[in-house]
Amino acid sequence: MTAVMGTQREELQSAIITLNEPNAVFYSGQLIKGNLNFELNKPLHYIAINIQYVGECNVFWIEEQIEVYNGVKQKKHIKYEGREEYFNVIHCLSGGDGGTCVLATGPHSIPFSYQLPSNIPSSFKGDKGTISYSIVVRVLMTGFTNQEITKDFDVVSPADLNQGGDNIKKPVILNFEETSSCNLFCVTRPLSVEVKLPASGFCPGQTIPITVDIKNKTNLELSKIVFEISTKERYRSLQPVSAFIPPEDVLVSIKKGPVLAKTCKEYMWELKIPEFIAPNLENCSIIDVGFFFKVKIKMSGCMDDMYDESEIWLGLVPLGSSGVSSHPLAERLPIAAIPPATPPPPYESPQMPPPYIPNVPNVQICPPGPVLFPTVANVVDKSLAYGSKSSPLGAFEIGFRPPGNSSMPVPSHPYPDFEDQMHQRPDLHPYPEPAASEPYSGRPSAPPPP
Repeated sequence: MTAVMGTQREELQSAIITLNEPNAVFYSGQLIKGNLNFELNKPLHYIAINIQYVGECNVFWIEEQIEVYNGVKQKKHIKYEGREEYFNVIHCLSGGDGGTCVLATGPHSIPFSYQLPSNIPSSFKGDKGTISYSIVVRVLMTGFTNQEITKDFDVVSPADLNQGGDNIKKPVILNFEETSSCNLFCVTRPLSVEVKLPASGFCPGQTIPITVDIKNKTNLELSKIVFEISTKERYRSLQPVSAFIPPEDVLVSIKKGPVLAKTCKEYMWELKIPEFIAPNLENCSIIDVGFFFKVKIKMSGCMDDMYDESEIWLGLVPLGSSGVSSHPLAERLPIAAIPPATPPPPYESPQMPPPYIPNVPNVQICPPGPVLFPTVANVVDKSLAYGSKSSPLGAFEIGFRPPGNSSMPVPSHPYPDFEDQMHQRPDLHPYPEPAASEPYSGRPSAPPPP
């Protein structure tokens, strides 16, 4: 995958970034490798060639508020914003010692590499927020003029359902019981419906068998049963602290029925999940995405309709599988294998002086050197910050609970003050241990074959 540099200087021609993944899609924890390829039609004098890796989540929406002053109504627009940064790292690819460097005329190929943190969430683009990842190469020219190229890439946080514990393997069972009694002349008889899924975790593209045991001893017909899988989203702002929940989106829906009165029978129906790469936002604290299996039963006559739902998990690796080869969109996933859950131990990086980078605040600056493994992102502990995925599910809760965390208490206030959170979590302030790439010697080299 390539990205072209827009430049106003004639020294650089057709500058592109190539990555080792042709779809520009990487697993969290995967090693990014690539090259900056360009051709010079005359020598290039520069101070440094830097590459920056950025992973962040941004939430934003505007709400209208009506205020009354002396009996006059006025509209006020309130902006809600939230930001979460997972990594922001700068590597020096060439130069950076404070002096002036020169690249000769001809083709050049500068390699780079970066170890993605293993605990970053999937890329996501939603109604009020996004999770994005990008690479920016900057050429600091003499005279402090910059030329840059930006390359966006996507991250898939692999959710292996086989490693999700017993909760994901347990069946989903929804029970409905009702009686019919329209008036004194109606005979009251029970209605019992049991809806069962074989597990709580599935992979997009799979067909879910739904077992429905109906014991309708009433005189009323069961008009229809509706089965749905829907997705719910929740966005959190930090300034001011608030939350936004858009209308849920129905991914798939089927209708069955009717079932006649005085009928006792077991049915088997199938529901196919649409084919898509389900986002895993477990390590994002300001955007939640949850998937829910819903059942709606509509009765004839005077009986009330019945409704219930249960959260399910949609992952990347289905139960009983050891990889993503069976995923319906495997061609859109990274070519590399899913990184191991337990990475090899890190090795030491040689001590190098920091590169010269003027006026770049709030970033991690890394000297040239080998890539460290692993790298850990600035991910907020949601059990402390919001209780969003490690707490018992409530009416306002989205997010599949990890096994073993169901007994954790719910915070007294779901949205604590962010400054208090920063005081409670000092590890949120520093950036993670940097990774570094191999230095570029500055000698011309031919770009890789297309």
